[in-house]
Amino acid sequence: MSYLKNMALCPIHECTYDICECEELLEDNVQGPLLPNGEFQYQTPTKEDTGVRGRRDAISTNNGDLNAAYVQENLASMNDQLAKTFDKVDNTLNKSKEVYESVKEMLNPKAKLAYNLPYQKTSIEKTTPEGIAEQILLKNNIVVYSGSGISVASGLATFRNEGGFWLYGGEKYLISQILSTESFKQDPLLTWTWAQDFRRQVALSGPNPAHFAIASVQRLCQEKDINFTLITENFDGFHVQAANALEMHKRKSQPEESKDTFYSDPQDERYGFTPEVYEVRGNANFMSCSNFCSPKLYASPPIHQNLSEVPRCPKCGELARPHILFVDEFSSEEQYRAETVLRRVANVDCIILIGNALESHFSTLLLSQAVNNDALIIDINTLPACESGRVRQLQGKAETLVPQLCKIIVSTLTKPKVSLDATNFIELLKKSMKAL
Repeated sequence: MSYLKNMALCPIHECTYDICECEELLEDNVQGPLLPNGEFQYQTPTKEDTGVRGRRDAISTNNGDLNAAYVQENLASMNDQLAKTFDKVDNTLNKSKEVYESVKEMLNPKAKLAYNLPYQKTSIEKTTPEGIAEQILLKNNIVVYSGSGISVASGLATFRNEGGFWLYGGEKYLISQILSTESFKQDPLLTWTWAQDFRRQVALSGPNPAHFAIASVQRLCQEKDINFTLITENFDGFHVQAANALEMHKRKSQPEESKDTFYSDPQDERYGFTPEVYEVRGNANFMSCSNFCSPKLYASPPIHQNLSEVPRCPKCGELARPHILFVDEFSSEEQYRAETVLRRVANVDCIILIGNALESHFSTLLLSQAVNNDALIIDINTLPACESGRVRQLQGKAETLVPQLCKIIVSTLTKPKVSLDATNFIELLKKSMKAL
C-alpha cells in the first residue's frame, strides 16, 4: 500500500483515503509543492526524470484526468487488476463467513447441536418427579450430568448469572478473565489467589440435599447392579464429599461392606480421582504441572495459606496450576478422564441433567450421544436448557426436585418384591375370594 500524507489527493483516482489501492501507479510519484489548504500536490515525473515507463507522462496532475491514449493502452490491464481485486474480496468474505460460523458454533454449542441433530427426534414435555421416576427405573444405563446450578443452594455462584464474578482488590473479574491459559501466563498468582478464595467458600458451605440424594441413589444402583454414571462439570468437589460422607456412615454400621470412594494415597498415580464421580472439569482441591510433565495430581496448598508466590510442581519444579479446566481448553483423558466418560455414555438410554446450562463443548458431546441413542432426557433446571431430543422438563430448584425424585427411586428399589410361588398364590387367591 502507498500512504498519502495529509490526505492528499491520489493523482490517478482523486480519492481522499489515507491508503490508496493504486500502488503500482503511485510508486514513482513525487511530492509536489504545499497547497494553501495544507495538502501536498503530487506530481508524476516524466520519462527523462525517472528513466522508467513513459506511460506516466500523460498523467495530468493539475486536474487528475487521464488522456485517451493512456486509457486505451492500460484499459485491459486495469480491468484485469479490478477483476483480481474483486476475487480477493469475494475470497476474504467467504473465509470470514467460515470463521464466523466456526466461532459461533464454538461459543454456542447448543446452536450447533440443534443444527446437527434430526428434528423429528425432538419432543419436549413438562413432568413431575412422580411422573418420571418409573420411566427412569425402566432404563439400563442411567447417567446423571450436573452443572453449577446444583451448587447454588450451597452458596456458590453459577458464574453465568449477575453474581457470577469475583471481587478482588476493588475489581470485578469474570471467570473467563481468571481461568484461561492466557490469563494464567500473564498473572498465575491471580489465578491461584482466586482458587484459594474459591476453596474457602467451598469449605464454608458443603454439599446440599441434592448432592446427598444423588449419592444415595448411586450407592443403591450399585448394590442392585444398575448401570449408573455420575458426571459433573463442577470443580467444587461436593459430589465426592457427599459420597464420602455416606461411605463413612456405612463404615460405622457395616464395616465389612464399605469401600474406598476415592484414591487417597498421595503416592498413588490415581490420587485426586474417584471411581464414584467423573469430574470432567477437575477439582479445585488439587493441582497439576502447568508444563504437563505428568498427569499426576497433587494436593493444593492449605486454604488458610495466603500465597505470596505460585506453587511449584513437586516433580519438575515448573509452575503448578489448579486442577481446573480453563475456559479455552478441552477435557483430556489424562487429566479429566474424558475418553473414559464418553465410553461409559456410549449406550446411555437415560440422562438426567441437573443445573446444567449446556454451554460447554463436553456437554454437547454427551447430549449428542443421548439424542442419537433416542435416550430419555430429564432436564432439571430453573429454566429449561435442553432443546433437542426426547426431553422431560422438571422446572424448579435442584435442591427441591432432586431429593423428591431420588426419594421415589429409592423407595421403589427398596420395596420388597412379592414372591409368587404356589403357596403365596393360594393365599392371595383365598384373600381375593373372601373379598368377593
